[in-house]
Amino acid sequence: MTTGTEQVSTSATDGVPRRSGIHAVGDMPWGTHFCSFYETRADMLDTVVPYFRAGLEDDEQCVWVTSEDVETAREALEQALPGVDLHVNTGALQIVSCYDVFLQDGGFDADRVIAGLLARLERALARGHAGLRVHADEAWLTRSTREAFTAFEALIDEELAGKRLLLLCTYPLGGSTGSEIFDLAATHDFTIARRFGEWEMMETMELVAAKAEIQRLNTELERRVQTRTQQLAEASAALRDSEELYRVLAENTSDLITLHDVDGRRAYISPSAPRVLGEVPDEPFAGVHPDDLPAVREAVRRSLQGERTLTTYRHANPDGGWRWLEASGSLVHYRGMPHVLAASRDVTERMRLADQLRQAQKMEAVGRLAGGVAHDFNNLLTAILGYSELILYDVPEDSPLAADVGEIRLAAERARGVTRQLLAFSRRQVLEPRVVDVGAVARATERMLRLLLREDVHFEVRTGPRPVPVYVDPVQVEQVLMNLVVNARDATGPGGTITVDVGFVDAAAHADRMPEYVRPGHYARIVVSDTGTGMTPEVVAQAFEPFFTTKPSGFGTGLGLSTVFGMVKQGGGYVWVESEPGAGAVFTVLLPITAERQESAPDVVLPTRHDLKDKSVVVVEDEDAVRHFVVDVLSRRGVNVLHFATPAEALSVLADPYRPVDVLVTDVVLPGMSGPEMVERIRPGRPHLGVIYISGYTPEETAFTPLLRRGNVLQKPFGPDDLLDRVSSAAV
Repeated sequence: MTTGTEQVSTSATDGVPRRSGIHAVGDMPWGTHFCSFYETRADMLDTVVPYFRAGLEDDEQCVWVTSEDVETAREALEQALPGVDLHVNTGALQIVSCYDVFLQDGGFDADRVIAGLLARLERALARGHAGLRVHADEAWLTRSTREAFTAFEALIDEELAGKRLLLLCTYPLGGSTGSEIFDLAATHDFTIARRFGEWEMMETMELVAAKAEIQRLNTELERRVQTRTQQLAEASAALRDSEELYRVLAENTSDLITLHDVDGRRAYISPSAPRVLGEVPDEPFAGVHPDDLPAVREAVRRSLQGERTLTTYRHANPDGGWRWLEASGSLVHYRGMPHVLAASRDVTERMRLADQLRQAQKMEAVGRLAGGVAHDFNNLLTAILGYSELILYDVPEDSPLAADVGEIRLAAERARGVTRQLLAFSRRQVLEPRVVDVGAVARATERMLRLLLREDVHFEVRTGPRPVPVYVDPVQVEQVLMNLVVNARDATGPGGTITVDVGFVDAAAHADRMPEYVRPGHYARIVVSDTGTGMTPEVVAQAFEPFFTTKPSGFGTGLGLSTVFGMVKQGGGYVWVESEPGAGAVFTVLLPITAERQESAPDVVLPTRHDLKDKSVVVVEDEDAVRHFVVDVLSRRGVNVLHFATPAEALSVLADPYRPVDVLVTDVVLPGMSGPEMVERIRPGRPHLGVIYISGYTPEETAFTPLLRRGNVLQKPFGPDDLLDRVSSAAV
C-alpha cells in the first residue's frame, strides 16, 4: 500500500474540482467511481459521513443505498451528522434499501441499475442540485457472481464519465476474499482501506505487474533506440521540410485558422489573426456579435458531433465596427482529444456587395410596382378629371354643384401629382432632355426655392464660374432641387442653414470620397446640405424608399426623395446621403457631364383649335372608362367616332383604304398588339393619317419610346381641352 495524498482534478463538466470530504482521496472530478474496504460499522461511517457532508454543503443531492434496515441506517447517520431530518425532509438526502435499487425482484440487472442512477441524476439536476452523490453499501456482494459484479463495476466507470455524479462503494473486508478485493480495486478510480488506524490508498496486483512490464518495455526501448537513431535523423530532415512548408503557409495565408478543444480552450491560432481581427481575446466566443452567437455555438456543437459546418457571422473590429467572417468547422483529434478545426475567411466586402445588390433589386422591384400602380391610377384619373371638367362646362359657375365638382377636380389634380412622382421614381416618364448648365438651372430656381423656406432659415446657392453642362430634362433638375430643399427645410429649425452647392467633380481623382459603385468619370455635382436634426443609420438606409417618411401622419407622401432617386437614375447619375443624428444631412447628386454644346430652349407654340365637326376619328383603348370619356368629348364636338377595345377589332376598319379616317387615337399597350405596332401595319395604306398616342407609361412601354417620340403623345391623365387640341392638330 501507499499513503494517500491530496489529489486535485478538473471536472470535464464545469471545470470545478469536487470535494470528496475524505482526506485520503482529496478532490476529484465529476464522474469519479471509488471504493473503500471497512472492517467495522464505525469504519464505514468514517468515510460515509464526511463524504455526504461535503455533498450537502455543495448543494448536491445525496443518496445512501444501504443493505441494512433504512431506519437503522438513518439513526446511525443521525448520530454522526446532525440535521439529518432536515436534509431528508427537503429531499437533499435520501436513504433507500438496496433491495429497491439493486436487488429488485431478487435479481441483479446492471443495465437497470445504471439507468436508475442516471434517472436519479436527471431528477436532481431538474430540482436545481449541482449534481448527485451516491453511496452504495455493497455488503450483499456475495449474492451476485464475482464475474457479473466486476463487469458491472467496470461498466459503471464508462457510464459515469463526465456526468455530474460521484459514486462511493463500500465493501466489508471480512466477507471478501483476497482475489475479490483486488478485482474490485481494479474496477474503481480510487480504492482506500484502513491500515494502522489511517485510511490509505491501495495498489492492486495488476498495477504492480504493470510497473514491472513498463520497466521491461523501457529496457527494450533503450535497446531499440540506437537502431532507430538513423531513421529518426532521416525523418527529422523530412520534418524540417514539412515544418518550413507549414510555416510559409500559416504565416502568409489570409485565412484565420484556429484549433479549440471541447471546452473552447484554444490550442492554436494562425499568425494571420492580428491582420484579420487585431488583438484576439483568449475567450473562445469573445468578439462575436450577440445576434450571431447562438449560430456560432450551434456550429461548434455540430462540428464536435462530426458534421462539417459553414457559418457566416460578425466579429468585432478594433475600430469599433463589425467584420463578416465565413468559418468552416470540422472535427479533428489532437493529442488524443477531440478538437474543432476552424478556417475563417474575411467576407466583409462580399457581404457589403451582396447587401447593395439586394437593395438595388428591392428598389427595382418597387420601381416596377410604382410604375404599374401609376399606370392603372392614371386611367382612373383620366376619367375623373375628364368628366369633372365636362360637368363644369355644363353647370353655371355660381352653382353649388360647380363648387363640389371643383373640389373633386382639385383632389384629382393632387392625385395626378402623386402619380407623376411615382412615375419619376420608377423612371418611366417620357423626358425632353437637352444640354443645360446645371449651375444656370440652380440660379434660375433660387428665387422659387427661397419662397419655400422660412425667413429665419439662411439659404444660399453657390455655383462655380465655369458651366457644368449635362444632357438632362431641365424640369427634372428643378424637381430634384425642390425636393431636396423641401426635405432640408423640414429637418432644419429656426436659425439653421441650407446650402445648395453646384460644381464639377472628377470621380476618379476623388475616389476616396465617393461610394464604391460610382464609376470613374466627370460629373456635375449638386450638394444640398443642412444643419438640421440629421438621421439615424436606419433612416439613412431607407431614405430613398417610396412612401417611407419620418413625418407625422398626414404630413407628406413619402415620395419626395424616392422621386429624386428615380430622376437621377434615369439621367444616368448617382445620389446618396450622409448624415448623423444632430449633425444635419448632406445629399450629393452626380450627373454625367456631356461634351455636346448647350441648346437653346425651344419656342412654345400653342396649337390652333380647328373645327372638328364631321371629322372621322378611330379610338382604340382597352380601358373602358378612358375610352368612353374620349368618345364622349369628341362626340360633343360633332366628331364621327368609332371606338374599339382591341387592335384586332380596329384593323377591320383601318385596313379598308376607302373608309375615311382623319385621326387615330390609340393607347400604347393593348391586348394582342401594341399601338405603335398597329400604326406601323396600317401606315403604308394611310400615309397621311394623324396619330395620337395616349399612355400611362408602364415598364413595358419603354421598348416603344423611339416610336412615341416620333408621334403625338398625350400623357394620362388628360382633360377635354388637351384631347381636343391634340386631335385638332392631328386632323390638319
